[in-house]
Amino acid sequence: MKNDNTFLSIFLAGFLDGRGCFNESKSKKGFTQFKVKIADNENLNLITFEKIFNKFGIKSSRDKFNAIWITNRESVRRLLEIIIPFSILKKEELLDFQSKLYDYDLSFIKENNSPRIHK
Repeated sequence: MKNDNTFLSIFLAGFLDGRGCFNESKSKKGFTQFKVKIADNENLNLITFEKIFNKFGIKSSRDKFNAIWITNRESVRRLLEIIIPFSILKKEELLDFQSKLYDYDLSFIKENNSPRIHK
């Protein structure tokens, strides 16, 4: 089973190296949002990604423009943990994105005196 997960991790990392978009933005309420977008014109590819994400416990949603979005903070964190070891082209970008995510979560905890991480 581990080999299957490793293969899927490598597959995701390769695809996201080429077609993944990692974005940090402010919400209307002032919270920092971390998002991952995967766009593809092939419906079968999107269905495949949804199944893979589900296997890893990553929450995703599709829009009407042939894209999958991952906006749940824990799911973004999980995806990064899965793909960073196998990423080639975007490894530095992903490590920076992951660092910003962790830094934001730590600052949120300190500001709110709460052990709960904002999602």
